[in-house]
Amino acid sequence: MILNEARLRGFVKVVDMAQRLGVSVVTVRRDITALVEAGELARVHGGATLPAAPAAGAARRPLATVGMILPASRYYYRSVVAGAEEAASRAGMRLVLAVSHYDPAEEERLVGRMLRAGVDALLVATAEPPRDAPPGWLGTVGVPTVLVERRWDGPEAEYVRSDHGAGARLAVEHLAAHGHARVGLAVRTSTPTSPWLVQGFREATGPGGPAAAGFDPVDLVRPADGVAVRDRGLSELLDRCGATGTRAVLVHTDEDAVALLGLANDRGLRVPEDLAIVAYDDEIAALAPVPLTAVAPPKRDVGRAAVDLAVRRLSSSGDLATQQVTLLPRLVARDSVTG
Repeated sequence: MILNEARLRGFVKVVDMAQRLGVSVVTVRRDITALVEAGELARVHGGATLPAAPAAGAARRPLATVGMILPASRYYYRSVVAGAEEAASRAGMRLVLAVSHYDPAEEERLVGRMLRAGVDALLVATAEPPRDAPPGWLGTVGVPTVLVERRWDGPEAEYVRSDHGAGARLAVEHLAAHGHARVGLAVRTSTPTSPWLVQGFREATGPGGPAAAGFDPVDLVRPADGVAVRDRGLSELLDRCGATGTRAVLVHTDEDAVALLGLANDRGLRVPEDLAIVAYDDEIAALAPVPLTAVAPPKRDVGRAAVDLAVRRLSSSGDLATQQVTLLPRLVARDSVTG
């Protein structure tokens, strides 16, 4: 821990380290002496610094270990992990991953397990999005913690997230620019992303927005409810489009947008001539029979930025301002939207 402190900050103070570890000043001085004799540190007044050159043959060790807890490791979060792994490698740190499977109790167990294992920082996409209050464990962690793709506006809550509301507005603006005066929305309201999508959609289709809402958002319910239930929701979406003259829709997720494309074709509807579709997530949208225009949240950048924020927090002397980072999605135009 002394050596990691020196590597992160460039120096270590005996008194500060003793307070942090809860040991005597004598113990810290003794350990610093051992590290100096091994060539790992150089002694200075009040502590030690890194030597001008590393000890010959010294093994390269990670500066710190960053724990990452996600509700899933595939689909959307696969890219988040890739970005985090890239940033951790660049910083000389080790990233360890655990998956909560959207179970708050399992999430809390994983937090405790990682802390007992000695992680230096935590990155967490909570199983449930913090709304009225953050998860109970958040204030008792004791290591720098960054929420990932979550938002909590407490004075000390640090997060990195995609602005999904802006993503929904971007989709509506794109459809409006291609001549669609009315736009529909279908989402799984059980997902953490959907409240922001609905909010952004209502802003874009409300007074002064670029388009009018064709109807209230259609709920595609939970993935666990099965394909038949999902398809009923998508069929309802198509029925509402026909009844209201709506010829453009935003669908979250990609998988649901691809399924909608198939159901529309079954009814003899052509995409994009009869129905324009924008998918949200851009994980598999390009692989649809008609490649789907999609909103792409900056998933890899979220992972990178979360690790970078944890690194800055670990490397700071305690005077770093609270950081709440919001990144904008981009729209990838393909064949499912035309004027």
